[in-house]
Amino acid sequence: EPHFPQVSTWGLVPEDAEDKGFWNNTLNARGETIFSKPSFRESAKKRRCLLYVDGFYEHHHHGGKTYPFLIQNKNREPFALAALWSIWKDPDTNGIWNTFAIVTTKPNPLMAILHNNPKAKFGPRMPVILSKGSENDWLVPYDENVWDEQKESLKALIKSYPQEELDYYTVDRLR
Repeated sequence: EPHFPQVSTWGLVPEDAEDKGFWNNTLNARGETIFSKPSFRESAKKRRCLLYVDGFYEHHHHGGKTYPFLIQNKNREPFALAALWSIWKDPDTNGIWNTFAIVTTKPNPLMAILHNNPKAKFGPRMPVILSKGSENDWLVPYDENVWDEQKESLKALIKSYPQEELDYYTVDRLR
């Protein structure tokens, strides 16, 4: 398990997948189902990671157009998103893919307004932003002897981040 930054592809491909064809469907992992959904179950158990960002984009839909918003910490410090990783070996090329998915949760009131994509299958969501001090709790190594307790502690981290800690503003669209 690496304890240093790793270049990876966004879109988790489980190690037992026959091909990478569905990676675009595993960009995000709903926190409510990561411990039961086959695509994420082993990674949720044994391969949790952090994705450090200084902000993320959300597209707000209004009047048939989308307006990109940048969401950041009010203090502009980077924060850690809860994520899952996997290593997949391409059987055709023997190439190794490091892949990951961002864990999402129910939105805070701000994100419920911003993330209003009418095509969103599960309604508004937001990434799980880990508060300072809880990053190591997300990375606790799997221990089969206490897995039930570990799982409950991990589930407690899967919650919306307080909107009063976030700042947001519109940014120009890509041309």
